[in-house]
Amino acid sequence: MFEKIIYYSGINYLYKKLFQRPHIICVGYHSVRPEALAEVPYSHLVVNTRDFENQLEYLKNSGYKFISIKDLKSLKRIDDKYILVYFDDGFKDVVDYALPILKKYEIRGTVFVVTDYTSGKSNPWNEKNTFMTWGDIRENLNNLDFQSHTVSHRKLSKLDEEDIMKELTLPREVIMKETGEEVFAISYPHSSFNKRIQELAIEQDYDITIGNGRGLNFDLGKHLKKIPTSKMSNINDFKVRTGILYLLNNTIKRK
Repeated sequence: MFEKIIYYSGINYLYKKLFQRPHIICVGYHSVRPEALAEVPYSHLVVNTRDFENQLEYLKNSGYKFISIKDLKSLKRIDDKYILVYFDDGFKDVVDYALPILKKYEIRGTVFVVTDYTSGKSNPWNEKNTFMTWGDIRENLNNLDFQSHTVSHRKLSKLDEEDIMKELTLPREVIMKETGEEVFAISYPHSSFNKRIQELAIEQDYDITIGNGRGLNFDLGKHLKKIPTSKMSNINDFKVRTGILYLLNNTIKRK
């Protein structure tokens, strides 16, 4: 409802046209699949392929520059409007349905994998072929980047420091062993973090952490906010979320 009020009031349009500064948006997805296949146990995490493509097309037509996680790491200053497209958990349908659309728009996405899911040690949905295997990942190293979403997908803020350290360090070892790729970024499960977790992530040489609240990023730091995409009703909601919504939300919360 709040998104609709913002959109139809015209505030979002004026903000984007007149006041928006250069920034980075980390737009996060989980599962992407056709609407006919969306009735799955994790349907609340699904964005259908039509909406996914409409969102990417809107961003491209709005003048955003799509950036890979590796390019983001080497970015020296924020001098334009940048978009990082990423996927949490490592759902198999990202390769099956999202990747062809990413290729169409020449976008290199990032998948943050839960290593216990990818290794087949656990599956919260108890369905076969829910998550990518290491074979799937190795086959797509030319198309996608793969980074850490921890070992078990637990809320880090609920764990003691010993377990937090395991969740930060073990995925890096596993992903590097399975792919040969550098692991320098982490997406916090459930966006669960606190100052100590941020400190530990930096101590463990993570250059990028995602999920440090919601909103746009105007500063080039290691702790980035995200824009979630699930449970949106239409493209207008997406326009508002990637616009003024979280600036308004954060201003209201501070008051």
